[in-house]
Amino acid sequence: MAEYIRRDIVLDIINTMNDTGGFAGYADYSTLFDEIDTMPASDVQPVVRCKDCKHRKEHHYEEDGEKPYIKYECKFTKYSMSDDGFCSFGARMDGDAE
Repeated sequence: MAEYIRRDIVLDIINTMNDTGGFAGYADYSTLFDEIDTMPASDVQPVVRCKDCKHRKEHHYEEDGEKPYIKYECKFTKYSMSDDGFCSFGARMDGDAE
């Protein structure tokens, strides 16, 4: 699982360093890197878009006098979904996330 830290905090450290023309209280770059490395990671999960979800089901429609079209529905929620849609039940087709 990938680790994520708060970008705003890291950028604030770097901007402070740039504004003061020094290391903003850091002895050297290794000290700065150590602090960034020990920052707590956020508890996040990557979003699974509907186009990549194993719950996506394809429906083929053909109505009188109209061109055939495909519509996608979530097997789990039964909602019609767009490719960029997502929900908390998303699971990758390749099995990387549940």
